[in-house]
Amino acid sequence: AWRPWRRRPRLRVLPPLDDRLPPAGAGTAPSAPPAPPSGRVPADVAARVDDLLRKIAAEGMASLTAEERAFLERASGAYRGP
Repeated sequence: AWRPWRRRPRLRVLPPLDDRLPPAGAGTAPSAPPAPPSGRVPADVAARVDDLLRKIAAEGMASLTAEERAFLERASGAYRGP
């Protein structure tokens, strides 16, 4: 039932998220990603994951090839653990 005395929530229109974020390199340094448990992820796999994460940060998820996505899926298991 409609209640005319009931207060309506206030809504705000915000600018796109990109406009609200500080430019890259401004402010504090980004925090480092959590390190995987020692010995679980080989150095070459960790290096490729880092490269792909940089690519995602620069160009977006859509820039990854199917092979790169599959690699990240497989590698994520090593970071999650048993």
